Amino acid sequence: MTELGALSAKGDGGVAWGDGGGGSDNEEGHTPGLGNGQDTSNRFGTILRYNADTPGELTIPESNPFTGDSEILDEIFEMRVFH
Repeated sequence: MTELGALSAKGDGGVAWGDGGGGSDNEEGHTPGLGNGQDTSNRFGTILRYNADTPGELTIPESNPFTGDSEILDEIFEMRVFH
């Protein structure tokens, strides 16, 4: 799994997650019939956005585009990201 993250001086930032699993988005490690980058119930193939205003604690910004959507994880800022 690939991770890349950074926090700004303001305490907000993002983490990019690779899509995980094998090739062709349908081999072992991928959501069957869908692929990880298309599956909104996991963090693979996404950019996550957090606030780190309090040391040792991450919160999810209310301004994230999917906050409150029961079908998509609140911390997802951008999805279906592939290399």
